Amino acid sequence: MKKFIIFAVLLIYIGVPNKDINATGFELISPLRYGLMALNEGGFNFIIMKEIWKPIKNYERYYEISNLGNIRSVDRYVNHYSGSKRLMKGKSRCFGNNGHDYSFIPLTKYGKSKNYYVHRLVAEAFVEKKGNRKHVNHLDGNKQNNKSPNLEWVTIQENWDHAKKIGLTNTGEKHGLTKLTNIDAINIRKFYLGSVTQKELSKMFFCSEVAIWRIVNNLSFTK
Repeated sequence: MKKFIIFAVLLIYIGVPNKDINATGFELISPLRYGLMALNEGGFNFIIMKEIWKPIKNYERYYEISNLGNIRSVDRYVNHYSGSKRLMKGKSRCFGNNGHDYSFIPLTKYGKSKNYYVHRLVAEAFVEKKGNRKHVNHLDGNKQNNKSPNLEWVTIQENWDHAKKIGLTNTGEKHGLTKLTNIDAINIRKFYLGSVTQKELSKMFFCSEVAIWRIVNNLSFTK
């Protein structure tokens, strides 16, 4: 027991050399630098996800995003009212919630702000897009988990199939003559806020675009 304790203390003090960094940012590293320890078949591996930062597309001199789903502004000089240049220090940015658990953030450039979904920004920076996939899916179904390994680019059908597979949608009402339910309406609003068009939703739920329009505009299924 004493030998085991001494060995553990030595590991904590000396650390484990860096090696085997893969595309998702996983790395074996010193616990002095990060500190997540996992027991693995009789030995200890120190495994964490290293945070990697990249500039946000079209905001390269203003913001950076990480593979862990964090966003920060960058240091930059701005014009001061006195006529001189003033250093504005970068800082971590907080997110908003769209009411359906999707995180969004306003990014500002040239005095104009625009809202962006955090999961899409992470995917655009860190997740490889294959084929004509335009939608971003959360693999674990948790819309607050915006780490890059939890995201994938999918088609609308793949997104729908995944939602059914992990129980995020009603799977028992597929027929074209079946009336929409409250669960369907909730999912329609969720997908619409996730950038799925009304035309795509009408095909997905076997109903008219008018029905989709009424739901997303809260004119029906309001309770």
